[in-house]
Amino acid sequence: AAAMPAMFHATIVSEEWFAWTSIVVGVLVYVGSLQPGWLRLGYVAAVLISLGTGLLADQGGFASVEGWSWPLAAVLALVGWRHWRQDHAVRSRLSMGPALSAAYLPSVVAAIGEGYPMRLGLVTAAGVVMLVVGLRLRLQAPVAVAAGGLVLLAITQAGPYIALLPGWLTLGLAGMTLPVAWALIFSGL
Repeated sequence: AAAMPAMFHATIVSEEWFAWTSIVVGVLVYVGSLQPGWLRLGYVAAVLISLGTGLLADQGGFASVEGWSWPLAAVLALVGWRHWRQDHAVRSRLSMGPALSAAYLPSVVAAIGEGYPMRLGLVTAAGVVMLVVGLRLRLQAPVAVAAGGLVLLAITQAGPYIALLPGWLTLGLAGMTLPVAWALIFSGL
């Protein structure tokens, strides 16, 4: 069974080719989302771009995650800015979300994987700043991206300690966060 995936990759396409194709198609789909009525394609583009950049990171061809994620985020920010300039009614989830996700979330995953205190601290500080700015400006994208990254950091870093708490307490705390998350997502931030 283990030989099947290796044969699949060797005979059809290389993983690197698939990664770059996902990125290019994702950027093209995102540019296509600039057309009126096609705004939701920004989500599809973000998934394609995240898939491609994740595969590239998995191959280990980059010295740091930021080496490939920040240039991609810059391109997505430019497209999002152009999108917002065309239509000021566009929500931040579509205009800013893909760029913020591409810039921040790969760094969160790398910080969790490496476990270096300095990197964990910097990524946490960046997430808190993004969360505060997003709340202050009432923008959904920075709040959602920062909250997602900070929750991942909290779960992975506090996980061993959370396991020591009684089950009813952790369930109660988790249950209390759901209405807050629901209110933030659907309040029109």
